[in-house]
Amino acid sequence: MDRYEIIRPVGQGAYGIVLRAKTKEGGKTVAIKKMTVTSRNQLQIVRELCALRNLHHPKVLKLLDVFCSRDSLSLVTEFVPFNLSDVIADSCRSQDDALLRYVCVNQ
Repeated sequence: MDRYEIIRPVGQGAYGIVLRAKTKEGGKTVAIKKMTVTSRNQLQIVRELCALRNLHHPKVLKLLDVFCSRDSLSLVTEFVPFNLSDVIADSCRSQDDALLRYVCVNQ
């Protein structure tokens, strides 16, 4: 986590929180999905990590980094400036690459 400067929370889900951050070296904007690991969600979290690690496609968010603490796992990905509810609310939004990446990973 020391390589990133947290800007602000951008969303919350069933397993944790998504933070907007910047790399301290280079200033690239990223998303950090910090998930609390429990015995109930362990399998789903491992599946998401494996999928992101093994999928390499222009339409899928790129996994940039992974780190963990005692009870949480954090996945660092490219930052997408909207969430699924934004997409649903704005049916006129063009389906650019960032949108398609978000939808492909978060279904």
